Amino acid sequence: MDPMTEWQPIETAPKDGTNILWCSEDRKERCVIHWPTYSDCFDEGYWQPLPTPPELHPGCGSAITPCDHQRSSPYTICDVCKKAAGLPE
Repeated sequence: MDPMTEWQPIETAPKDGTNILWCSEDRKERCVIHWPTYSDCFDEGYWQPLPTPPELHPGCGSAITPCDHQRSSPYTICDVCKKAAGLPE
C-alpha cells in the first residue's frame, strides 16, 4: 500500500489484520490498533497506514534481543542507531 497523507474514513480500512493508525472523529485521540480485531471499539473515526520505521540495527529498541550498542537500556534506541537513522539524539 502506498503511504497516504490524508486521513481516510475508518470504513475503508483494510480488513486483513493490518495495524493501522486510528484517529477519533474530533481528531483529539490517536492510537495504533490491530484492525479489524478492535473494530467494535473503534467503529468511528479515521485511519492511515503506519509509516515505515527508520532502519535500525537488529534488536535496537527491543528488550528481548537488544542490539550490541544498548545492553543496559532495553526499549530504547541507542545513540549509534539514532545517528544511523537520522533521529535526534
